[in-house]
Amino acid sequence: MKSIFTLLSVPFLMAVSGCTPAEPSAESTPSTPTEIAAGTKPVVPSTAWIYRSENHGFSLELPSSDWKHNPKSKQVAEFWRRMNIGSPMMMGVSSVKQETEEQFRAFFPLMRGIVEAEHCLVEPTFQEGKTNSGNKFLSATTIEKGSSGSQFFYVVLSAVRLEDKKKTIYLIFEGQGKMQSKTFQSFEYEAFERAEKGIRLSVK
Repeated sequence: MKSIFTLLSVPFLMAVSGCTPAEPSAESTPSTPTEIAAGTKPVVPSTAWIYRSENHGFSLELPSSDWKHNPKSKQVAEFWRRMNIGSPMMMGVSSVKQETEEQFRAFFPLMRGIVEAEHCLVEPTFQEGKTNSGNKFLSATTIEKGSSGSQFFYVVLSAVRLEDKKKTIYLIFEGQGKMQSKTFQSFEYEAFERAEKGIRLSVK
């Protein structure tokens, strides 16, 4: 069974048309996103890094150096987390569009029609709020059963509106669960949710 990412990526990219070829990896700029407060002693140094796109006028923060930029992707930008231990994750910027508030708000009706048409393990959830920098976001989360009994796909489609630039950044996240134990599956859910939320809320 294909993941919902595979099933959704084509209609999603068509719906938010404007997807461009992957940008040169030179736009991926590692940096230290946070500073350590005076008098504190971190247990593990942060390896989070920031990706900046000069061509499209946005940036986002990746949680750690485990996340790698894929310069060959056909998306605007794409990042993968692959490790020997742990579950694979992907975050892509599928499109960047100049659009109105009304066009941005059309994201929810569009996503409801897509994710509710798929067979999901749980009811899709929809959320709206603001990012760390005060930008509005809309998101749709769904979980699909994989080909094996324990496999599942955690998928989030989201849109972040940069009001000062009058543009919307469209994102798609997928985490591939592979643990058989219900306990460890819950850890995977939490890891996927934490990674996706952290990246989405960092967009500016």
